[in-house]
Amino acid sequence: MFTLPDKEILQEIWAKAQDTYTSIHYKLSAWPIARALSLHRPASLTVLVWPCLWGVFVGNGASFGSLLLLILLALLLKSAANLYEVVMPSTPKAGLYDDKTHSTLILAILVGCILFLAQSIAPLALFWVLIWIIGVAGYPYLKRMTWMPQIYAGLIYGGLPVLIGHSIAENMHFSVVFAFMVGFVWAVAEETLQAGSQANQDQELGVKSMAVYLGNQSFSFIGSCFIASLVLLVLVGLMKNAGGLYYAAIILAQAVLYYFHNTTLEESEEKCLSTLQQSTLIAFIVTLGFMAI
Repeated sequence: MFTLPDKEILQEIWAKAQDTYTSIHYKLSAWPIARALSLHRPASLTVLVWPCLWGVFVGNGASFGSLLLLILLALLLKSAANLYEVVMPSTPKAGLYDDKTHSTLILAILVGCILFLAQSIAPLALFWVLIWIIGVAGYPYLKRMTWMPQIYAGLIYGGLPVLIGHSIAENMHFSVVFAFMVGFVWAVAEETLQAGSQANQDQELGVKSMAVYLGNQSFSFIGSCFIASLVLLVLVGLMKNAGGLYYAAIILAQAVLYYFHNTTLEESEEKCLSTLQQSTLIAFIVTLGFMAI
């Protein structure tokens, strides 16, 4: 007869798992190039995976092999974007890796792998990836030119990944337009949260962002983005005739989001960082909803 392990054993296993994660995180953090690629921050590294998967599942999915290649592509894209910020930092203190020669070489290798992988997945994926690369190349400069770089980031970190994912889907569907908008407002909210978590530092360095421009009103703006994403997700469900599991996942994701966003009542950098750290869990729940369509 099967019996559950004792509570003490489970606690010991959990403690060992936490120690292992902390050890790996510390070692990766101490390796400059790993820090530049955000290998020590899974939430940051996987930020493009979720909208890519939304684009796939809104088009009735794809083969398992294609999904694995798409996930790898999304990870490489985010690593390249992080490393580009090191090579071409938006602020004098943004660089994490002082050896620009090595980082530039690694970035070139990453871009080559990205283009080869995109071509292997689908020609249309390669087209959207090229647009994405051009968009990422200009993003750091906007932080010096405009107060709203997060709107631009919504396109390259939210909208375009949906189109990249949809390019390998079995069927093209008009609902991808609303999925694109979901990815867009989701990425705008995430990027604004990221900017809000370092607003004081950005002000000192002269970096422009919506969090700095809006001040305390940025929390209302972020909340509006989350509400807009809920409305758009409902529209996607209606267009795809989604079942109850889809709407259950969307409601659960919004409930978790609301809980974490309102855990800290004080509008501060800590509140932005707390909500941002839970974005991976929320995006994963939304992805489960798309899988149930």
